[in-house]
Amino acid sequence: MVGLSLDLAPAPARPARFLHSVPIWGVLFSVQIALLDPMAWTNRWHPGLIALVHSLLLGVIGNACLGALMQFLGAAAGSPVPGSPRLWNSLHTTYNLGVLLLVAGFKLGHEHLPLLTGSVLLISALGIAAGLMLAGLARGQGSTWLRFGLSLPLVLWPITALLGGMLVLRLAGIGSWSLPRMTDLHATLGVLGVFGLLLLAVGSVVLPMLLGTAPHSRRAPAWAIGLCTGGLALVLVLRKSDDPDGALAMACAIGLSAALWGLGRLYRRPHPRNAPLTWSWRFALVTLAVTSVLLWCSAVPIILALAIVLGVVLPTLVLSMLMEINSYLAWIAWHRAQPGHHTPSVHALVPDRFKWHWLSAQALSAGALLALAITPRLSFVIVAALLHTLAYVLLWRATRRPWQCLQRGTAQ
Repeated sequence: MVGLSLDLAPAPARPARFLHSVPIWGVLFSVQIALLDPMAWTNRWHPGLIALVHSLLLGVIGNACLGALMQFLGAAAGSPVPGSPRLWNSLHTTYNLGVLLLVAGFKLGHEHLPLLTGSVLLISALGIAAGLMLAGLARGQGSTWLRFGLSLPLVLWPITALLGGMLVLRLAGIGSWSLPRMTDLHATLGVLGVFGLLLLAVGSVVLPMLLGTAPHSRRAPAWAIGLCTGGLALVLVLRKSDDPDGALAMACAIGLSAALWGLGRLYRRPHPRNAPLTWSWRFALVTLAVTSVLLWCSAVPIILALAIVLGVVLPTLVLSMLMEINSYLAWIAWHRAQPGHHTPSVHALVPDRFKWHWLSAQALSAGALLALAITPRLSFVIVAALLHTLAYVLLWRATRRPWQCLQRGTAQ
């Protein structure tokens, strides 16, 4: 298991800016569910649905991943991220403004000016952020396989943003490339290449550290990352050669393999702990495995499978870890503010009941989203929007709690 190097961790306020933006974007995502025409759920090209997806993936998941990576690279991968606080504050503002403009452009019906401006801001912010993180990994002293596994998605993230920019240009009438094929490439790189590989690399460290799974061999994560990278490349080749069925089957195989690997690790735990996080991951991984099998057998339409993976699996995995990382940030801030004084344990900063409340709301909102995707009705829209709002309010409460403890503790 990789140990934590707290002296290499950044100033807690820097990644916390990204993490604390997540509940705000979550509420905006919930509002968009309420405003979206129910029939938009049957059309993957509907501008409102595209806005909703990017609000979730870039606003919620993107901010969570950027904040978590800033902390993870220094503390767990021995690769502190360079850059001044002012630079990272500017990147945070640029990134979120870019997401806001992009979502607004789609929501207004492919409005070109906000789409183009948002794309430029996003490409710039992600390019600089990824470059700084890759520089930190190149100079780092941590595990070679872990740094390599983290480098792959960081290279793919700006590329995915560039492909998104090309799609925006195509919508503006510039260029002649195929819109459906480019969209599939953009989505595949984003979901499998960026977020999938990030979760695999981070999960190989997080599972032993936070959930008490058995320590893995040094080569096991490297093999897993290599196989998933090869599978991703095969998906892209099959899609490029006009074999969508083969590409879909390979994507399902990657999802099923990753889910079974994670569930197997959770099943064999010599030191089980952190029940809320454990059940969050079990819920997400079982959902991913079942969805992969059903999609492989053509038992569910692609748009429904995407709604499950993007709306249920990814948020549950990422946001459950966000609460743990946020607690570590507050703990580090406490430790640095009062060196030599007694510091409470990380797990004492957020009671388990806060996490259980969030997981319950997350599971209910997932069911409502699934019902809405299967049967688009106004009643399901209202229920899904309310439950998602509740889940993100509870997430905000759980992420706010450690910093309240910090303020009370350092004031004494």
